[in-house]
Amino acid sequence: MPKFFTPAQAAEILHYTRPTISLKIKSGEIPAVRPSGKIRGRVLIPAEYFNNLSASALDSSRKTQGGE
Repeated sequence: MPKFFTPAQAAEILHYTRPTISLKIKSGEIPAVRPSGKIRGRVLIPAEYFNNLSASALDSSRKTQGGE
């Protein structure tokens, strides 16, 4: 698995539009880094974000199914 995803890849994985991903990055809801350090430059989303989402989804489903 890659260490980072582009916003376009994140949009595909999360079933959001690319502009929605940009808004969520801007609001801080989705963490992102700029490898170049420039204000206007390429933005990448750490794969850890998706791993955390998967873990949260599993925990939620276990709670709703009475697993805990």
